[in-house]
Amino acid sequence: MRILGRGAVQRQAIDELEALSSNHPFRRATLELLYNLRQNLRVNQNSEEDHRELIMRL
Repeated sequence: MRILGRGAVQRQAIDELEALSSNHPFRRATLELLYNLRQNLRVNQNSEEDHRELIMRL
């Protein structure tokens, strides 16, 4: 949920996700959800600046 936050909270959550080992049980599921979110945000190209920042981070 913190990944959907803003600013420092979001950056920290993404950094923590990146730090998980590749075989961590939540990493793959989380990444799949984030990929789906990224696709949905791209479909709505007229998104707010915050969404664009999130897309770039993901």
